[in-house]
Amino acid sequence: VVESLKFMQGVLYVTTQNSLQIVFLGGPLDSYLLAGPDVPTTSASAASQQSMSKSFRPTPIPMALNHPSILSYHGSYLLLSTASGVRAVPLSHPLIRIGILIAAGQTEAASRWFDTVPRRHHEKLASFLERRGAPDLAVTLPGLSLESTID
Repeated sequence: VVESLKFMQGVLYVTTQNSLQIVFLGGPLDSYLLAGPDVPTTSASAASQQSMSKSFRPTPIPMALNHPSILSYHGSYLLLSTASGVRAVPLSHPLIRIGILIAAGQTEAASRWFDTVPRRHHEKLASFLERRGAPDLAVTLPGLSLESTID
């Protein structure tokens, strides 16, 4: 059951009773779980860094959210009001940052994040960029296959 929705800078944020998701609209939807109680537990530093070393997708942060409601951005965090106080959820994963910047029309700023994405994930990033309406940015990625460049 959806608790709250907030559309900010071209991105939809959705909370349920105990989780937070981000949804990139326009074209095919891309949706990612950002935080919730039922995610694999990792060390706090690994979760907060949300590195792309193993997976292209953001790793959800294990966080007990009790009826969260979206407040606003603060730096690179999304602030949530919960029954147990205010929580800050990092939006630091490169895929999330790139998606937010593209949705806000800041393609130049988004392209500065490309270097943080390992080259082995550039095909997936190119596909994401194409779905987000930025195929011109996708072709600038080094290491793309000829098939991806032609598409």
